[in-house]
Amino acid sequence: MTDPAASSRGDLVLRVIGAVLAGVLGVVLILLLLVVFQPGSSDPHGYGLLFGTILALPVAFGTAAFAPLAFPRRLRARAYAIAGIGWVVLTAALIIHLLLQ
Repeated sequence: MTDPAASSRGDLVLRVIGAVLAGVLGVVLILLLLVVFQPGSSDPHGYGLLFGTILALPVAFGTAAFAPLAFPRRLRARAYAIAGIGWVVLTAALIIHLLLQ
């Protein structure tokens, strides 16, 4: 038989770890998006656009995978659905931006 207090502590630990990982990856993602979508491009060869896009895709996936863990168990399915849709939209925007530059 499982102890409800231990289960509650385990859920809290998972939520904290999910929030920390999503926060760190989110900051990295924002910095990469600033490099990719910078106005008045000071990147004459396009390395920032190319490598920023390549690095932003897995970082965005990691953010979308860990962010829903910060929510209570009853809200995680909805959070995963929203994060998945956001990841698909961001991935499409990055690829379209890369192809049109």
